[in-house]
Amino acid sequence: MSNNAFAGDIPEDNGSVPSYNRSLLNAVGLALSFAVLAISAALAWDQMSLVIDNIQRRDYVEQLDILKNNQRKLVYSLDQTARLHSRLLVEQHRSDICEADIVFPGELNIPPEDRAGNPNTDLHITTTLGDTGCASRFRLLRRLSRSLAISIHSFWNDDAISNYTFDLKGRFLAQSHRFADVVAAGEGMRREQIAIATAPLEAVLQRMKKTAGPPALPFFTGLHRRNADREEVLSIGVPIYNKEKLLAITALDIEQRAFNRVFMQGGRLPGFFVFDTSRSSPALLNNIADSEYPLAQSIVKHWNAINMVTRDMTATKIGHRFYLAETIPGTPWVAVYSFSFGDIFLASESLWMWIGFSMFGALLLLWIGIHLINRHMLVPLNMASQRIAASENLNRTIIATAPVGLCMLDLQTMQVLLTNDLARSYAARWGQRPGLALSILQAHAAIAGAASRSERPVTYTELPTPEDIDAPPLLAAFSQVTYREREILLCGLSDITRQKEAEAMLRRARHSADEANIAKSMFLATISHEIRTPLHGAMGNLELLENTPLSPSQHSTIDTINRAFFSLLQIVNNVLDLSKAGADQLRLSGEAVDPIALLEEVARTFAPCIVKKQLEFFCLLDNRLPKRLIGDETRLRQIFNNLLSNAVKFTGSGKIVMRADFKEIAAGVCRFAVQVIDSGIGISEHDQKKLFSPFQQANKTIAGNFGGTGLGLSLIKNLCEAMGGTIKVDSREHQGASFTVGLGLPVAQAEAGVQWPALDGLVIALRCDDHAWRKQLQQQLESAGACILPAARNDAASKDAAPLPISCDTFLLACQDSQIAGYLPDLANYPDARHVIVTPLGPLPPEREGACIRVSALSQRELLSAVDPGFEPVPMRSRADTEKIASCPDIAPAAPADTASLNILLVEDDLTNVALAQQQLAMLGYNNIDLAKNGLDALDKCNEKIYQLILTDQFMPGMDGNLLAAALREKSYPVKIVMITASRPSPEDRRNLDAVLIKPASLGQLRSVLDSHCTQSTDMERPATPPSQTILWNAFLQDYENTFDTLEAAARNGERAKCLEQLHKLRGALEILRQPLAKEVAILERRSKTIPLNKLTGAYRVLRQTLDCLVADRQDQ
Repeated sequence: MSNNAFAGDIPEDNGSVPSYNRSLLNAVGLALSFAVLAISAALAWDQMSLVIDNIQRRDYVEQLDILKNNQRKLVYSLDQTARLHSRLLVEQHRSDICEADIVFPGELNIPPEDRAGNPNTDLHITTTLGDTGCASRFRLLRRLSRSLAISIHSFWNDDAISNYTFDLKGRFLAQSHRFADVVAAGEGMRREQIAIATAPLEAVLQRMKKTAGPPALPFFTGLHRRNADREEVLSIGVPIYNKEKLLAITALDIEQRAFNRVFMQGGRLPGFFVFDTSRSSPALLNNIADSEYPLAQSIVKHWNAINMVTRDMTATKIGHRFYLAETIPGTPWVAVYSFSFGDIFLASESLWMWIGFSMFGALLLLWIGIHLINRHMLVPLNMASQRIAASENLNRTIIATAPVGLCMLDLQTMQVLLTNDLARSYAARWGQRPGLALSILQAHAAIAGAASRSERPVTYTELPTPEDIDAPPLLAAFSQVTYREREILLCGLSDITRQKEAEAMLRRARHSADEANIAKSMFLATISHEIRTPLHGAMGNLELLENTPLSPSQHSTIDTINRAFFSLLQIVNNVLDLSKAGADQLRLSGEAVDPIALLEEVARTFAPCIVKKQLEFFCLLDNRLPKRLIGDETRLRQIFNNLLSNAVKFTGSGKIVMRADFKEIAAGVCRFAVQVIDSGIGISEHDQKKLFSPFQQANKTIAGNFGGTGLGLSLIKNLCEAMGGTIKVDSREHQGASFTVGLGLPVAQAEAGVQWPALDGLVIALRCDDHAWRKQLQQQLESAGACILPAARNDAASKDAAPLPISCDTFLLACQDSQIAGYLPDLANYPDARHVIVTPLGPLPPEREGACIRVSALSQRELLSAVDPGFEPVPMRSRADTEKIASCPDIAPAAPADTASLNILLVEDDLTNVALAQQQLAMLGYNNIDLAKNGLDALDKCNEKIYQLILTDQFMPGMDGNLLAAALREKSYPVKIVMITASRPSPEDRRNLDAVLIKPASLGQLRSVLDSHCTQSTDMERPATPPSQTILWNAFLQDYENTFDTLEAAARNGERAKCLEQLHKLRGALEILRQPLAKEVAILERRSKTIPLNKLTGAYRVLRQTLDCLVADRQDQ
């Protein structure tokens, strides 16, 4: 594949997008609107047909039923009357009546009482009144006329209705009064007049005879004008039969004006018409309003079209109106109902309104939808299309001007589809063998199987640069995509010449940094050794000097120097620890730690300083904490020491509280929090942000007013994080501060040890005014089995109630050291109880002071011992294992006799440290000491002599202490090796050592190590006391009585300074003599600094008795 392949390119689109035309969307909306209107019209027409069928047709049928019912009722009534007449003709005449029987040949006037409904006749007959046959016929006619009138007028009492009876010869047989009045008003009834009157009925009767025979039921004539009065009337013919022989016709004339009253009782539906079709032109029968006459004329006008629907009762529309029509059976009548669109709308107004609102709503929703589609879909799509087109144009511009070489290759045809100028320039410099395109495809094929497209859509690799060409190193970024239905490989090429140079420079810088870090570590180790070594010499010699006879001013000067060296040592330790934390070289040990004992030791360390500043001090420890946890005791002590030291430093008044709260034990890890609260100067919110930064203090005035380096809290934070814990601060300026350390340490397996005293059933009256302290004491005592009761009070707070002492076994008073005098009156409430006073500076082992037992508040174990009735404080001299107080010098007693003759090899190259070690060992009673300058010298001496103990420095010329220990262990040399060094050895080196002492090491620390690791068999001959000890004892015996006399006199006179001077002198002498009693004197000296001297006379007396016993034992030797 040659380089000219990189000249290929995809044909460019013009990048234009057809403009969006809103009118097309509007046209669609109009089309949809017309469709909605068409659907609504179709729905309206369908609903109109339903209205016509369901409402209009129903109204029409109801009106039609009224007409038909009235017509049928009339027909039925007339038919029943005719049948009655036929029966009467037989019953009354008792023989067959012939036609001649009912003919009146002459005139007959019927009296008024025989007239039914005032009937009379205008026929003249010739018979006389006495004629029997005439009388018989008269009675029949009278009854028939009366029954007919009664039958008609029982339904319609209307003067517009008249009736008459005629025979088939056209003769009147009877007539109603209305018809008679009409005749009387004329010239007289003539036969031609009778023929005219009966002609309509005769015509119907003749038609019926021709079609179906004589009528069996009453029949109707069309509307005709009555000749007598020219009234338009309807005639109803009722046939009268005798044995199926038609004898006569009873006629009923109903004037047109009475049509509604007779046939449309109950009202008329507007638009309802009844027409008579017997004429050539339909004639209106029913009475209508004047406003309806045009409508009636219109019906007559369109009668042919309307008459077409009379058979199926379907609605027809003519003009703007609808018509329903039906023929009334048995009559020449047609009922027509006409209604308009308005009538249809009024008949179902709510339906049309619903249709209208639905159509309007549909149109509204349609155009709202069109607007939303246009706004939220089409317009954004158009804008997106425009953006895509612009983006495509921009992409082409970017590809052309990009500072990265870009190319697209078809993976099927292996052809280059698109490149930019930079890629073509790379290809030109790359050469033709193998060519840039082929190198790209080979590199992609090599990494294609390493990661799938779904996992890594973009992959990077460096293209192998041919050796024989001058081409820059290229980094290729691959992405396999689908473009125009083809699998495309998109490749970006970057010149990484500068990156390669930067990487080389970074490697050199990393190498330099590593070297600098190693140099720094070596410098820190060296400076640690170089600083700690002179400190060790200075502080050790000061310790030796302090144990020589000195004046009080000299002792004060030595104390000042010691404090200065101790502060310097703390700063060095903090700087080194912080450096290790920053270099991630801080290592934590894992050992069993008693958290309560550790916190109590820390509290006891600072208690004297806190009380000296007249601050209240509370140590509240949750006794639910496990007795053993796995942690680095040294680092934990460092955290708690720094927290409490800061609280003491920054609190001038008020109180300090150190508390530990148990949280939970989960998965073998105990989570607890240690909180130190003070009422000091507080910290502002702004200053809290930089509080944990190294070498940073809250503000610029802190160092000037309180001192310090700003390392403590930073170191605490690093230590907490290394232990997986946290530290939080809650403070306000001038309102004190609260520091909370949260830790989670594994719970260690419980070890068998000294059991704490059990107080089962012991009744204790507790007096403690601090709520939190009282709650903690109560919880602690109740967990030991005691029963706690509130103590009676004699102070001013209870003046309103007399004290009510409660019988108890022990009265426990817990207060601050400065508050004891104020609570002493309460002791009188419990004269028979055991009185125990608990204060922060109380003695660590319980002491009896008169009737009271004093004990420290900073030891739960000693507190339980003090309240235990089975425990009684023993003489001071028997408490050889008294715990040390941090404010006292850590002076070790003399070595036991069976270890003083050990052979010790001291390996040290510094002459000052050699001299110090010799003096310390001599003071501890070890005199068999050989010297070696380095490890090689020590190995030579070990080959010549057997040593029980080797004390060696770590760093020495030739062979250092670590190599020496490794060589001795390799030779299995039976010796204890203790390293005294300024820096901690590594864990690998520690495996060859028995103990490590960190410089500066005190006499007590040295003694402790020697006691632990340097013991011989008890059958060794006890060496004699060195001659110097005899001299020292003689000097002590000559002066101690004078010293005690001066002490007791000063105590009686309240001269505190002189008392402290004599106690210090006595303590120093006992320490030189290596007597354990020196610790008890140190405790008494510390108490004499704060407690009134008159309360210590008993203690001084016990001390003198103890010294007298000691002196007596010495004089017996």
